[in-house]
Amino acid sequence: MHKLSSETSKLISSAQVATSVSNVVKELTENALDAGATSIQVKLVDFGLEKIEVRDNGCGIKAEEMKYAAQRHYTSKLRTDKDLLSLLTYGFRGEALSSACEVSDVCITTKTRYDAYSTAYTLDSKGSISLSRPSHLGQGTTVVISNIFKNLPVRKSYYANSKKRKEQLKLTEDMLIAYALANPSVHLSLSHNKTVIWQKPACKTLSEAVVNVLGSAVSQNLEEKKVQNCEKTVAIHAFVPKKVILRRTCDRCYVLINKRPIQEKQIDKTIKKMLGKGDSEKENNQSGWPTAILSITLPTDTVDVNVNPNKTQVMLTLKEEVLKLVENLL
Repeated sequence: MHKLSSETSKLISSAQVATSVSNVVKELTENALDAGATSIQVKLVDFGLEKIEVRDNGCGIKAEEMKYAAQRHYTSKLRTDKDLLSLLTYGFRGEALSSACEVSDVCITTKTRYDAYSTAYTLDSKGSISLSRPSHLGQGTTVVISNIFKNLPVRKSYYANSKKRKEQLKLTEDMLIAYALANPSVHLSLSHNKTVIWQKPACKTLSEAVVNVLGSAVSQNLEEKKVQNCEKTVAIHAFVPKKVILRRTCDRCYVLINKRPIQEKQIDKTIKKMLGKGDSEKENNQSGWPTAILSITLPTDTVDVNVNPNKTQVMLTLKEEVLKLVENLL
C-alpha cells in the first residue's frame, strides 16, 4: 500500500467537482451570485468543450486575494463548520476554481469598485498566478475556461459524442433556468457559438420571472399559491398547474430550498404522486411530470447542503413538516 501523490489525489478530487460542462457553469454561476451580481452572461464555444466564459458584474476579487482565489479550500464564505448552520451563500468549500485549474486552462479577469482598471490573471494547474496583465473589462469577474478535461482522456472522449454534447447544452440551459427562478432580480443569459439561445431579464417578482422563463402560454396554466406552517418555520411559494399536462421528464419541475435548486427524493415523489396524472382521458392512466415551481424557505440551521459534491441534495431537519405542507398545497 502506498500514498497517492498530491498531483494524483488533486486530479481525482477535481474530476469529482468539475464533472461536466453544465456542472462547471453551475459552480461559476453560484460564485457570481455570491458576489452580488445582477447580470450574469454565460457563453459557450463548441458546447463548452472549447471555451466556457461566465461574466458577471458582481463585487470582483481584491488583488491581494487573487493569489488565494483558486487555491483548494480557500473561501471567503465561511471560517468554521459552525458557519454551515447559518450559510447564506451557494458556495462554501473553496473547490470550484481549484478543480477547474486542474482539468483545464483558466483565466480570471476581475475588477472591484476601488480598482482603477481590471486585471486578467492566467492561472496554472495548481491555481497559482502565472501571468497578469491590465484589461479593459468593467467591474465584476469574468472566468474563461478553455480546453476542459485536457488531462482526462476518457471524459474528453465521452463528450466528443454529438448526442452527449447536446445533452450538456440542454442540462446547462435547464440549470440556468432554475437559478433564474431562484433569483428573479438577476439578468441571466446563455449563448452558444455567439448565438443567444436563452435569456431572462431582471424581474421584480417570482411571478414575473415565471412568465419570462416559461412563457405566457405555460404560465397562464399555473396557479400561484403560498402556504406556511403554524410555527412559521416553513413557507412555500408555489406555481402549480391548473390543468396537469404531463412531460416525460422532470426538466420543468423545480424545487428550490432557500433559493438553492435541489433534488429531494421524497419531495419529488410527493409532487409526482399528487400531480403525476394528466387531466385528459388519454393521460389519466399514464405517469409523468408536471410543470411546477416550489420555492421553499426554511431556517438555515435546519438544512444541511453539504451532502454531495455538486450540492444538489440536502438533508432537512423539518422534512416531515415540509412534506406535509407540500401535500396540503398540491
